[in-house]
Amino acid sequence: MHRNTSSLYGNLGPPRPPDQHEIPEGLPMDLRMHQQDLGLGPLPSSCGSFTRSQSFEPPGQSRHPHIQRSSSGVLPTIYDLPDPAFLNQYTDRGIQDYQHSPSQSTHNVVAPVDLAAMLSSLNLRQNQIDDQNRILRQMNSALQARVDLLEHAHILNQPTASDGAATADAAPVRGSQVAARGGAQHRGSGHPAPSIPGTVPVNNADLPSLGNVKVLSDVQKQVRLSLKRDVRATFQAVCSVGTKDDWSDPQIRRVNEITGKVYLTPNFESGVTDAVNMHIFAAVAKQVENEFKDVECQLEGLATCGASWDINVIKAMAKEAFPNYKRQWTVAHNEAANLQKAKVNQHRSVADKHAKAKNLDSAIIRDLMHEEHMSDEASGPEDESQENFSNWKWQMAAASGHAQITAATLAEMNFVKVLELDWHSSEFSVFNAEIHGTWFESLSARQKNTPKYSRMRSTGRRSSRIPTVAPFNFEISQPWLERHCFDPKYRELLSEWNSWPNPPGFGSSLDSTSSSRMTIGVSHDSPTIDPSLAL
Repeated sequence: MHRNTSSLYGNLGPPRPPDQHEIPEGLPMDLRMHQQDLGLGPLPSSCGSFTRSQSFEPPGQSRHPHIQRSSSGVLPTIYDLPDPAFLNQYTDRGIQDYQHSPSQSTHNVVAPVDLAAMLSSLNLRQNQIDDQNRILRQMNSALQARVDLLEHAHILNQPTASDGAATADAAPVRGSQVAARGGAQHRGSGHPAPSIPGTVPVNNADLPSLGNVKVLSDVQKQVRLSLKRDVRATFQAVCSVGTKDDWSDPQIRRVNEITGKVYLTPNFESGVTDAVNMHIFAAVAKQVENEFKDVECQLEGLATCGASWDINVIKAMAKEAFPNYKRQWTVAHNEAANLQKAKVNQHRSVADKHAKAKNLDSAIIRDLMHEEHMSDEASGPEDESQENFSNWKWQMAAASGHAQITAATLAEMNFVKVLELDWHSSEFSVFNAEIHGTWFESLSARQKNTPKYSRMRSTGRRSSRIPTVAPFNFEISQPWLERHCFDPKYRELLSEWNSWPNPPGFGSSLDSTSSSRMTIGVSHDSPTIDPSLAL
């Protein structure tokens, strides 16, 4: 297809194929090539010499702020990519001016667009958009953390007794106490504190402190739980860690690009007395105190529940939250903790089957399965300085009935010792053993014969580990609790123990608590249960 050039060449006929010898020598090579690229053919023969074209200047005002009128015949460098249609109008005008030029010795030629500059501009613009999106995502995260904090601070009214709600002296209702205590899958959530109109927090030394759960009434205990949930939410907010996020490495410096402040990161390799962690506890307490200065952000019932609180109470609650966060961090970095979690998931997979066999609520069975409440497991000797791993493994093989095996076979075997927790009641130990039996029976014959680990019980080894999440009353060995509840080392950790009523179907054992109102000091024991049944 040929371009109509009759207006340009008159009656000279259609243009011949371009001949390099017919192009005037004075014409610059880039313009000669550009002329051929436009499909205009060679210049007419009457054009014996080349006259530099006048500078091309588009009519009218420039439509783009980044492109100025050219005075050199070459478009300026493009730093911000304009609309393609805007660029095309210049190219089209250049061709039209060439075709309809009144003088054949003057031609308006548009210089080729610098594609490399255009591509560079595109990349630069894309990088700017990516940076803006990243900042927006961080802003959204910060806003979400703020919303979460306000949601925790916003307490809904509980129904009154006239609405059919259970009173404080009524039998425990399945779900309310479990949710409030944070059982298994819902730890940290639950019903809010009862609504008592009030506007100003009470700080009175003559009133019981929310920091001492032993002296609080039922209403005050609910307010205390709501305050602890708010403190935990603030703890995560100042550390910029969501509910499902992993805790960051303290060596990594994280900065809020909106505020410029450095996010706080706990040092989980140390304890609550670490300087970094103490600084975080103080920051959390100060943040909560500042939030409560706004009347709309106060927890309902906090001001007039008849109990006092101050910044030291809040700081102590932040300290109490630290062990649970440390355990979360450990789970992400500790293979043994991951094995504990895997074992809990295995047991939860047969919760429905076990509940049906025992005529119990399957939701209750699942709530009783928590990583912190499972027995510990040891995959090596208690003290490697006294016993090497190889000898320990031979002993485990002999105890499991594999005394006559080769070293090669032993190398492929893995053993773990089940360490019963000292605070377990016999009833809870039997429950764990039954759940494990239900799970084992659900395996195929091949799975039963090829276990990844051989668990050894009745070894006599025990664990003194105390969970940071308070168990149900029936799970606790009362003789053990009586010996440790007043020990200064455990007082804070055990402050909420014996406070969670038993779910239906549990609490019949003599050495476990049958009522949330049982007074510490009454000793019952049952030696008839074989501890080796425990997991």
